[in-house]
Amino acid sequence: MSQKNVSMIECDLSYANISECKLSNFTSKKSIFTGASFFKTSLKGVDFTESDINGISVSSEELKDLIVNPFQAVELSKLLGLIIK
Repeated sequence: MSQKNVSMIECDLSYANISECKLSNFTSKKSIFTGASFFKTSLKGVDFTESDINGISVSSEELKDLIVNPFQAVELSKLLGLIIK
C-alpha cells in the first residue's frame, strides 16, 4: 500500500501494525508510536525526532535513513544488538 502526503500530528498509534507500506512525504509531530510494528515498511527520510517511538519493532533495513534524535538513536541501537557503555 502506498501512503503519500500523510501528516500524523498529535496522533496515538501505540501498538499499530504498519505493514508493507510505501511512505512518501510522511510527517510525524508529537505523535505516539510506542510498540508500533513497521513490517516491510521503509522509514527512509521519515523524521520521528518530535514523536515517541519507544519500543517500535523494525528490522535494520527499515531503519536505513530514518531521522531520529540522539535519545531515540540510543533506544534503537538495542534493536541492532549494540551495547553502549
